[in-house]
Amino acid sequence: MKKIIIATMGSRGDVEPYIALGIELKKIGYDVVISAPRVYCSLVQKYNLGYRELKAVNPQSMMKIPEVEAQFNKGNMVGALLLLMKKSKSVIKEYLQEMYSNMEGADLVITTMVPYGASDAAEKMNVPMVHTLLNPAVPTKTIPCVIMPHIPKWLYSFSHKLLERGFYFCFKQELNHLRKTQWHLPKLKKPPLEKYRENGNVTLLAYSDVVLQKPKDWSEKEVITGFWQINNEIEYDPPKELADFLHKENSKPYYIGFGSMPLKNVEQTVFMIDKALEIAGERAILYLSYNNIKNIKHSDRIYVVKSIPHSWLFPRVKATVIHGGIGTCRASLIAGKPVLVIPFMGDQEFWGLQLFEKGVGPKPIKLKKLDAELFAKKLLELKFDVYQKNAKEISKQLSSENGVLVAAEKIKEILRS
Repeated sequence: MKKIIIATMGSRGDVEPYIALGIELKKIGYDVVISAPRVYCSLVQKYNLGYRELKAVNPQSMMKIPEVEAQFNKGNMVGALLLLMKKSKSVIKEYLQEMYSNMEGADLVITTMVPYGASDAAEKMNVPMVHTLLNPAVPTKTIPCVIMPHIPKWLYSFSHKLLERGFYFCFKQELNHLRKTQWHLPKLKKPPLEKYRENGNVTLLAYSDVVLQKPKDWSEKEVITGFWQINNEIEYDPPKELADFLHKENSKPYYIGFGSMPLKNVEQTVFMIDKALEIAGERAILYLSYNNIKNIKHSDRIYVVKSIPHSWLFPRVKATVIHGGIGTCRASLIAGKPVLVIPFMGDQEFWGLQLFEKGVGPKPIKLKKLDAELFAKKLLELKFDVYQKNAKEISKQLSSENGVLVAAEKIKEILRS
């Protein structure tokens, strides 16, 4: 049985699509192993996939670094990202070595946006590598780099190359040192992904062209597959209090959640949300990830949850208010719900703008710009018929797609060849 090893990391929204892909690859007869941080071990094993731990990186711990969290709270996303890179320098060697060793025994390696270590292992073992992305991070003149959504159009193509080379620059020195001293591979003279595309290899993009169409300047080697979704993650037995809250007053609540994003003052944010709900005459399910919620109590308007399957919850809510990570955007669209994106960093504003342009919700707005009155207004906007109609139409279109099957079949072709 051929072994496929998937090298992934990041937030749950970054990792879960690869679990979905792994499930599909296993269905068609492959032995699938996922390399990911320990926090995702139980999730991977829940679906009977192989697991190898990536010890060097813990996404939750990195987001809790005080200096990084302080930059987030100031709204300085660039500063936060630069600090993350600086703080990561001490673990880069360990990360690369782990990524490399975790690929041992693979017949095919699947990499994500940062392929280093895993791609070197594939090169050393002389096995195929398939590069995959959750975002349109391939140079094009028609879409900006996802972390720079407001730049002039003439900079679009350059912005993609800048991001790719920026990541490569962070790893380059240690990467070439390991390639020379431990892996006995030739020195890299350019970013590996540039060479990967120049050699005519396939890049799989795990989102739907219903949301973002394929640029005309991409080749047939850039394949937009559709979203990668765990279709059977709907078995969930809610606490009685949650079930009661969902059905209270014969009116669905909203979902408000900011993924793994840190909040400067949790109690102040919850107070603002509660006041906005009071003004709007609405209720909400609230998810605050690892933020300290010890002093946050349930009320008639707010029910605070821990981790809960979006595929189970979102069909049961009126609309979603999210940070704009691609995983939560995907879940909202599949459930056919209007969306308000409150972006914090990275690609979140980019995806929020795509949803706004598709007419499924208002324009993205930063948390620091919201007060209770404005937030209440935005919540009520989500009830507009046009948003409801467009969200349901996109959900209908997405229901006919099977992104993991398209991706799995393409990977199967690559292994055969």
